[in-house]
Amino acid sequence: TNSKNFNNQLSGVVYGSLNVSGTTTNNNTLSNNGRINVNSTGIFNNNLTLTNDSLLIVSGSIKNYKNGIITNNDLIKNYKNIFNYGTITNNKTLSTFDSSVFNNYNVLNNISTGTLDTRSIFINKKTNATNSDSVDLTGIEGVFTNSGSYINSKNMFTNEGLLTNNGTITNSDSITITANGRVTNHNIITNDSLITNNGKITNYSTKTITNNKIITNNNIILNAGIVNITHTTGVLNNNLTYTNKSSATTTNYGIINLN
Repeated sequence: TNSKNFNNQLSGVVYGSLNVSGTTTNNNTLSNNGRINVNSTGIFNNNLTLTNDSLLIVSGSIKNYKNGIITNNDLIKNYKNIFNYGTITNNKTLSTFDSSVFNNYNVLNNISTGTLDTRSIFINKKTNATNSDSVDLTGIEGVFTNSGSYINSKNMFTNEGLLTNNGTITNSDSITITANGRVTNHNIITNDSLITNNGKITNYSTKTITNNKIITNNNIILNAGIVNITHTTGVLNNNLTYTNKSSATTTNYGIINLN
């Protein structure tokens, strides 16, 4: 348990290594300029401030509790579990890999300089979500704000909360927006695979959604910007409400099915 300041340092080309194989709890400030390895049996609980300026490898579990703030200024690699009940801010590179889990219950910020690349289960949770750590999340919703680059490279991203896109989103596999989920697009979304909307997508004026594969809308899409459905491969299956506002342009070179 860390209750004061802990600095994992770099000296020349020699990195300090912090290896977590049991349960480690940070209740104060931990600054990493070396290497932190949360091994397969390790659990790292963060209750206050963790700043990563080098490399953080998660092969076990990181649990960032409600007062916890994780700031990534370099590289985080998640091979197993990240559970965010507090705030995570990514300023550079956060990558998840096959068979990992990344659950955001509270605040996730991908800043303009940040790249978030997910290759396994990633869920932006709904308000009052239940969890295995018995954290009281009354009135707390997963809020994912992307101002950089978010790439869903593989597997499924499920949005049960609020996703605000001010940067670029590229979907190469599957995105599902649940009944409670909302997506507000203030810049660019590109779909190269499958998006299923059971909630609400709002595309703002002059902003762009490009659909190169399949979007299935089972609830509400409000378009005040530009929606491009590309030649041959682009398909929009509209099963409920698609509103093209006065400022909007929908360009179809593919297929629109009005069901």
